[in-house]
Amino acid sequence: MLLTTARRCGMHAGLGLAAALLLAAAVLGAAGDWPRAAAQDDHGATAISVGKLHACALLDSGEIECWGRDWLGETDAPPGRFTVVNAGRHHSCALRESRELACWGDNWRRLVDGPVGRFRAVSVGGYHSCGVKDSGGVVYWGRDFYDRSSTPFGRFHAIGGRGYSSCGLRESGEAMCWGSHWFGETNAPPGRFRAASPVYYGHSCALRELGELACWGANEYGQAAAPSGRFRAVSAGLYRSCGLRESGAVACWGDNQYGQADAPAGGFRSVSVGGASQLWSQGFGRVGVLGLSIQRTAAAAPGPASGDPGRQLPRLRSAR
Repeated sequence: MLLTTARRCGMHAGLGLAAALLLAAAVLGAAGDWPRAAAQDDHGATAISVGKLHACALLDSGEIECWGRDWLGETDAPPGRFTVVNAGRHHSCALRESRELACWGDNWRRLVDGPVGRFRAVSVGGYHSCGVKDSGGVVYWGRDFYDRSSTPFGRFHAIGGRGYSSCGLRESGEAMCWGSHWFGETNAPPGRFRAASPVYYGHSCALRELGELACWGANEYGQAAAPSGRFRAVSAGLYRSCGLRESGAVACWGDNQYGQADAPAGGFRSVSVGGASQLWSQGFGRVGVLGLSIQRTAAAAPGPASGDPGRQLPRLRSAR
């Protein structure tokens, strides 16, 4: 999910072609087309989040709809109204309107048994999760690698990281990163930021106060070479990144071997980049996938993932 409020925890970096094929196969449609959803569907997506082989959308109603692989309960979102959803490797977490935590999916190392209390934000990764409590302190649960959970002293309002390092935004707006330092991913630039993307396998991006982007860390595919201009949001993925411009257009940069950086035209609400694919949500809730196997697929047309028992992509309200 786009991390304007939080997201930090370690999704495994080795998400290959199979991840894109299964997730992309969850939706069917002609390349470049946007088929309309069924007329009775009147709920749209306001935010989206890509996991490994599943994804979740936060609907206008505040409810959560998940689809994709469901071997470990990844798509079994609980009922209720939520404000944030974040999908990880095999589990997801969300914040209720009461700011209490709810998690579902794989419960290895008690990943789903999150702490009690009220939270500002939650972030989900591969084998552990974290949250920013109302006090500004950060708590972690699950498994840790490379001291990612060794949070610096201070109060934070956001935190994120999907690989082996983490970055957080202090209440002052300054960025601080810690954990592995293989590619300079903990060298956060100076300045004040209003949003940050999680560190994903060596690089991260953040949104400055005036909307300009700053990216740092690994750059072998140009994934840290952010374009100029003003943006509303940014999401870093495996070897590439995408941002949502103030105009609503999506811009992606970095690895484009399979067309995964060829962003579709149009106006969008949000974008989420994963390991091998990314999601975007368009006006009135249309959701699409751009991955390794196909360049454009409309999520309004449902269809189960080939060879996978997971749920089909939800039918969201079509654009007017």
